[in-house]
Amino acid sequence: MQFQTKKPKAFLTASGGLRLWLFLIFLSLLAAKPAQAQIDREFWFVAPDLAQTHGDRPILLRMASFDSVATVVISQPANPSFVPIVTRLAPNTSVSVDLTPWTDLIENKPTGAPANKGLLVTATAEISAYYDIANSLNGDMFSLKGKNGLGLAFHVPFQNAWNSNYVAATINIVATSDDTRVTIIPSKDMKGHKAGEAFDVVLNRGQTYACESVNLTAAGHLGGTLVKADKPIALTTHDDSVNPGAGGCRDTAGDQLIPDSKAGQDFIVLKGYLDVPDEFYVLAAHDNTFVTVDGLVVDTLAAGESYRHRLSNPTAYVLTSQPAQLFQISGFGCEVGGAIIPTITCSGSRVVSITRATSQFLSVNIVAPTAITGAFTFNGRTDVITAARFQAVPGTAGTWSYARIELPVSVFAVGSAAGIRNSSGRFQLGFIHGDRTSTCRFAYFSAFSEKDLAIIMSPTGYACQGGNISLKASCSASNQFVWRGPNGFSASGASINFTNVEPQLSGWYHATTVGATCMEQTDSVYLKVQGRKVVRETLSFCTGSSLLLPKGRVVLKGGEYRDTLRYPSGCDSLIRIYQVQELAVPRLRVAKSNDVTCAMGRVLLQASGAASYQWWPEAGLSNPLVANQEVRPVASTWYRVTGTGSNGCTASDSILVHTNLSYAGAGNLVPSAFTPNGDGHNDCFGVRHWGLVQDFSLRIFNRWGELLFQTRDVSQCWDGRFQGKLQPSEVYVYIIKGRTACGEVSRTGTVVLLK
Repeated sequence: MQFQTKKPKAFLTASGGLRLWLFLIFLSLLAAKPAQAQIDREFWFVAPDLAQTHGDRPILLRMASFDSVATVVISQPANPSFVPIVTRLAPNTSVSVDLTPWTDLIENKPTGAPANKGLLVTATAEISAYYDIANSLNGDMFSLKGKNGLGLAFHVPFQNAWNSNYVAATINIVATSDDTRVTIIPSKDMKGHKAGEAFDVVLNRGQTYACESVNLTAAGHLGGTLVKADKPIALTTHDDSVNPGAGGCRDTAGDQLIPDSKAGQDFIVLKGYLDVPDEFYVLAAHDNTFVTVDGLVVDTLAAGESYRHRLSNPTAYVLTSQPAQLFQISGFGCEVGGAIIPTITCSGSRVVSITRATSQFLSVNIVAPTAITGAFTFNGRTDVITAARFQAVPGTAGTWSYARIELPVSVFAVGSAAGIRNSSGRFQLGFIHGDRTSTCRFAYFSAFSEKDLAIIMSPTGYACQGGNISLKASCSASNQFVWRGPNGFSASGASINFTNVEPQLSGWYHATTVGATCMEQTDSVYLKVQGRKVVRETLSFCTGSSLLLPKGRVVLKGGEYRDTLRYPSGCDSLIRIYQVQELAVPRLRVAKSNDVTCAMGRVLLQASGAASYQWWPEAGLSNPLVANQEVRPVASTWYRVTGTGSNGCTASDSILVHTNLSYAGAGNLVPSAFTPNGDGHNDCFGVRHWGLVQDFSLRIFNRWGELLFQTRDVSQCWDGRFQGKLQPSEVYVYIIKGRTACGEVSRTGTVVLLK
């Protein structure tokens, strides 16, 4: 039974054109390189917020390994308070991590505002994983799709047949990078936003956002909503407590979505075990998309429109003229689940690993090329999935077959992992697990894309400013690529090389195949150029000392020195360049005129070689900041002077002034001649060099006894003049009296005035 048939148009029929297309698809499947299930080492996921009143817990992350040991880390990048969970899987085993204690930290709420709820699962080896809402009344499983779940544009599929209960249906978004701008164009009114009115949300790495329908009705579901981003994101949908119209059942239906870039054009849909027909929805990502089911054109869709089909037959063979999304509601009894259905071209797996959660009913729905149906093993057994259990898919000219196989606990034990392999080719595998009247899980575990385009960055993860980095694209289907990047960057070829990189090169780089033998493929990688800051400083120190740089390095000579701070990656983050100058210290010299004796009580100290000075001790100094000092110590004293050069460097020296007052009389010397000729040398007769003299008197007479000069000040002297007239050259008599530190002094003698 089918619905919403618009204007049927024959773009392909079961005639020769269709048979040719099927044959080409079949050849591409056999020729392509081996594929595996939704296997990856990194998975992003945002968990929907279910109605706790009906059942939203326990929640578990179930993981299965392959041929290698895998250490798995579960983290919340946007929530630093969440302590990462680490577990280990031995080869070909399964582990279930109970996340129930963190339910309120994980379920994406509230709606309409950024939250820090995104989960990141990383592994050291390839694993497959699914998020299991293991509630006995309201469960479902969400297969984690790794890189196949990341993209830049998503047309969101929803069922529009049955109402939700308890809480409205939601679209949940998680960002994988900081500063991700997400644009949402609602197909219907959603809480806070009108249909058709685009709005933006900016999210950081691990942050999430939830869009919620305004009501519980099927007509209010958000199917056809377009979600775009400038950096890769992942989406999850959920439809809570759905009643398929059979009995009193209510169950959750949802899945992690795939982006439009991994949408397909050919699908084989298998009916599950519901008491009513299954439902599937074909959602167009492009205008003028023709849809055929089992050879009949049933609809023409614009982008964002969906075609609803009720599936009563065991299979439906669906073709679209342009890439589209297909979402199926299936289940067991009256309990439902939801799943995105992979295209049969350029997808599928050679090996799928699944984990059994309970002893309830479990069936696998398998689609495979007829030629490989005899090559299956189940945990190494060849008697579980045999060619005899397959039937031809109508409309495929016998090239495709399907099987619906129930796996009892005796074959597939609770809590164990099952490895389903095919040695000859790729297959699609769906998983229905549950009970007729309690809850059911439904998901697809085969690979959603055989697109093997990969970008290799060397060195990996980042580049240091000023360094070199290369991006190389590889794909089995093409060796020609076009590139897009930040700031309008574009290029062609398999590799691009950057030298002497700068931070403005940071951003997402996208490689797209040209002329691929399968279908166009795009892969993205984020290039981070870790910038550095360079600070230059000029420092100096004085010769003979040292300089302590900020990081504790001691410098003993001039030159250029560097202190570097680094990111954990090893890239330089801050470089301080110090140009260190070694400055000369003053060539300080200090001298004294004499030591202190009974005759010489005054001492002249002289310092030279600096721009400024400081003398110690300061007692008895009129100004300790000048070069020359006159001192009269009464005891032997060390005088210390520090000289500062014009460059700020200093030097110090000291000198000892002795005092010797142990003798009297003879120590007080008197000049025997003087020359008052005005040349500045020996122009005056006196004894001011005696220093400390009390009760001093000096008198000078000519040979006739006439008094020519007298003074009571030891610092004064006779300049050879009497009454302003210079006296003749001859002998004059002096009489000196005084009291020094050494005792009474009395001198009478002659002095010669020379001209």
